[in-house]
Amino acid sequence: MRKMLLKNAFVHDGLGHAAKQDVLVEDGEIKQVADSLPGEGEDLSGCHLLPGFIDTLSYWGINGSMTEIRPSSEDNDERSDPVTPELNVAYAFNGRACTVQQLPAFGITAAMVTPTDNNVFGGQMGVYTTHGVNPFKMCLKEKAGMKASVSKEVKAAYGKRDVAPLTRMKIFQLLSDNLRKAAEYDPSKEGVARDEKLAALHQVTEGMMPLWITCDSAEDRQRVMEIVAPYDRVRVVFTAAYGLDESDAELPADKAAMIDGFTGMDCDPRAYGKRYDVLHKMLDKGIPVALSGMSAGAYGRECLLWEGMEMLKEMEDKEQVLRLMTSDAAKVLGVDDVTGSIVPGKRADLVIWSENPLASFQAKVLRTLIAGETVYQEGDEMKCYI
Repeated sequence: MRKMLLKNAFVHDGLGHAAKQDVLVEDGEIKQVADSLPGEGEDLSGCHLLPGFIDTLSYWGINGSMTEIRPSSEDNDERSDPVTPELNVAYAFNGRACTVQQLPAFGITAAMVTPTDNNVFGGQMGVYTTHGVNPFKMCLKEKAGMKASVSKEVKAAYGKRDVAPLTRMKIFQLLSDNLRKAAEYDPSKEGVARDEKLAALHQVTEGMMPLWITCDSAEDRQRVMEIVAPYDRVRVVFTAAYGLDESDAELPADKAAMIDGFTGMDCDPRAYGKRYDVLHKMLDKGIPVALSGMSAGAYGRECLLWEGMEMLKEMEDKEQVLRLMTSDAAKVLGVDDVTGSIVPGKRADLVIWSENPLASFQAKVLRTLIAGETVYQEGDEMKCYI
């Protein structure tokens, strides 16, 4: 039995609470959290213990710079057909290419890996740990969401080839028609042939897989909600938070969530003047919100934390912002039963910081554990791959 006792740390549990506590880890799992636990352990006095950050929307392990193991592969970008829901990002994810980015050195222990925004339906997403080699052993949840898009990227991908969809009319028609066909699809009926596209989308219309969709504006999010309205079981996760306005705070909390992506290095005008006040209103109305670095390639590994800092300017509550990067993120991804908070029964995905990273730019990652195993500690060689 592998046992570890971390004592006297200032524990931020990822659920909104923080206090000086001890944490007992056994066989990669958090066993006890208490003000004082018996026995000798590692003294973390003055240190802050946080759950690992979760990057809720990323291309880690797939796309990257020319110095990576598999450079600029773009194996999550199938542009032969704008409707490819049967594809699975598991077959594009490279464990070594993700690990080489040293994400644990920046406090990130898990990430949702996704197809691109270039297809109306791009394929199935997956949640992975950020250190390892075997992608199937690194997978926390396969088929965690269906990636979709009605954004300008779809027109850019197909318009330059003069093939459909060339217009917003066609993009939304493809979205609507394919969901309708999927809802009606029943291969058990006589004469109905197996259709892998509809079988994959049927999991969305039956509520087995949420629809993650990128929109350019609040108006487009309203259009999407109208399209999914006939399907009671469909749950939508909007990505990137482009063009936020007051109407987004009226989204139904039981059917919609929002992923706020980092856009600080993006020259895309959709990212200008982001309404963090609207995100705050959404939270106040019970609409799930989580943060993302939207990271890979030229984007930095610090992006998720930077977005947390921007959100902190609006919310002024460090523990609640931390939730958006940990437990709330895990809940939106459907892995909150496994990770995202420091409570007994969860995996020991833990990061020891010198200071609270949401309170000080001087904060350093001293050690990162994934399932109780140290995957980074201060002093390890740091490399720049992005």
